[in-house]
Amino acid sequence: MKLKIFISTLTIFMLAGFMCFNQADAQMGRGRCSSGLASGAGPGLGGNCFAGIALTPEQKSRINAIRTQFYKDTVDLRADIYKKKLEMRSLMLEQKTDSDKALKHQEKMFDLKKKLARMKLQARIDVKNSLTPEQIAQLPPGCNFGIGKMGSGTRGSGCGGGCGPQAGCSMRTW
Repeated sequence: MKLKIFISTLTIFMLAGFMCFNQADAQMGRGRCSSGLASGAGPGLGGNCFAGIALTPEQKSRINAIRTQFYKDTVDLRADIYKKKLEMRSLMLEQKTDSDKALKHQEKMFDLKKKLARMKLQARIDVKNSLTPEQIAQLPPGCNFGIGKMGSGTRGSGCGGGCGPQAGCSMRTW
């Protein structure tokens, strides 16, 4: 009898733990867009950004060329930012963290992020300059032209080309 109670109790706790773990994992998100495709920008026009806008073949190829060049130009910079984030995490895991060292490391990381932000802005301006005023008027609010994430504090999380809150992207960032 005691064995049955023990096994039943253990089973209930295991199921409750499993359900709590799944709920926590679901809350974190997986950086997926509502289409189920993996997040992160890649080649091609943005998902929702240019939907319903008639682009000429020249505009499409120019926009794709700008985006492709942007990602080629920033691959090393994005890798450096990721390395700095990992280094900062390791600094914070040390038993006694040196605040001066951490602050200097953070400044280096901010400098890299600032450089990336400038490059994103320039690429977005180049894409926007490829469009006519009528096409620009048709763009949805928050359109990032398929270049990088929409920005901190928004739900855009870099889900490719501008699938932001209107597409139901998760809040996971890269």
